[in-house]
Amino acid sequence: MCGIAGIFEFGRGAVADARLLDRMTELIAHRGPDDSGLVLRGSVGLGHRRLSIIDLSAAGHQPMASEDGAVWITYNGECYNYGELARSLRARGHRFRSSSDTEVLLHLYLEQGERFLEAIDGMFALAIWDERKQQMLVARDRLGIKPLYYFADREHLLFASEMKSLLADPRVPIDVDPAALGEYFHLLSIPDPNCILRGVRKLLPGRYLTVSRDGITEHRYWDLAIAPDPGRSFDADCEAFDRLFTASVRSHMVADVPVGAFLSGGVDSSAIVCAVTTDHDADRDIQHHFSRFAGVRRESLCGGGRAPLCRRSP
Repeated sequence: MCGIAGIFEFGRGAVADARLLDRMTELIAHRGPDDSGLVLRGSVGLGHRRLSIIDLSAAGHQPMASEDGAVWITYNGECYNYGELARSLRARGHRFRSSSDTEVLLHLYLEQGERFLEAIDGMFALAIWDERKQQMLVARDRLGIKPLYYFADREHLLFASEMKSLLADPRVPIDVDPAALGEYFHLLSIPDPNCILRGVRKLLPGRYLTVSRDGITEHRYWDLAIAPDPGRSFDADCEAFDRLFTASVRSHMVADVPVGAFLSGGVDSSAIVCAVTTDHDADRDIQHHFSRFAGVRRESLCGGGRAPLCRRSP
């Protein structure tokens, strides 16, 4: 978990407030205790708090710039296919200074522009300032795993991983939105894009904003496509699920730090740990801990470590 924050001032000649950006970033310090960074580019400011997972060196520092300093990224998340993307980019002449997924995404943007989002397999919230276009791109992953809040009026746009960062700016109203409050009482949550405060929004999953002095435009880059195939058998679907689930768990194991799992005792977390223990790199030590209950053995949680994750009930 990392934290990002940023400012875009719409007025010509307006300059992003360094103290405000520092405060916004400091308010989410708990999301990234390993490193912090700020960059100010005239009317734009980007902030970052880092929890180091991939490439623990200073080369992974954010906000990160392109080689010519014209494009900057601040990014919270993990790109599970970054290795594959990096190999493809290298084959097309790209060179990297780090082994971080952040730099891979930056190069992918430099090559493909806004369409780079379609190639990412992962969870993320990010912002890219492109000085060449005088445009900021603010995006959220396909399913909205990573949070991204924003506020905009005629003068400026603010964004951050948590709403509290936006409230560092006294220009953000603190009026409660009655409709959002009603949703909370009814659903015990507030569906995106609404927020408890009037005027504050959560960026919808699978969407991104393009921000310039001409205004803000919201775009959709992904939507869930449901295409049932009545010709597929239940057993074939189970095999496909096992394959996809195991591949997904394997991709989540990529890290330069120890990886752990939370176990609730339910089906989801137990299946994840089962997949980890039966399909991991033999050279890597995987530790897992179970809360023990009388009469319950580890084997009962994952079928002795060999049972398929999906199968027909007897």
